[in-house]
Amino acid sequence: MLKVQNTQRVLIAPPNNYTGATCPNVELSMKLYDKAQIVIMTGPWAAGTAAVTLEQGTDIAFGTNKALGFTLMWTNSALVASPQLVATAVAANTFDVANVANATYIIEVDADSLDQDNGYDCIRLAIASPGAHADYYVAYADLYTARYAAGVMPSSVID
Repeated sequence: MLKVQNTQRVLIAPPNNYTGATCPNVELSMKLYDKAQIVIMTGPWAAGTAAVTLEQGTDIAFGTNKALGFTLMWTNSALVASPQLVATAVAANTFDVANVANATYIIEVDADSLDQDNGYDCIRLAIASPGAHADYYVAYADLYTARYAAGVMPSSVID
């Protein structure tokens, strides 16, 4: 169960119009956490299409990085009036946020899915530009299941 006192929330992309812009780069260290839940919520969406992918890196500087494979995300984009999130298959480690206002997309990442044998322990969300459209979204991550007990949860943006 996700408990607030055992969670580190990190804002990845503040609520904004991302017309012609990509998602800001925010690198998250998974060294101290077993899981991450990445949430993307759209606001007004004019007509753009923005591809969503994940990357993994050997440190938060992301000097050495590669794609992070995932095959599932959760969304209510087919019926945004419903709070019900539906498990949705992801092809080729990517999906599109496409022409759906007020939708939610969630990706769950297990630290074990990173290439730990080769030193990969950081993740980064990548959202491509939606093009020349007035498209709004916000993205954040909750890191949880801390590996060590602490009075204050350690920051996930330091390595």
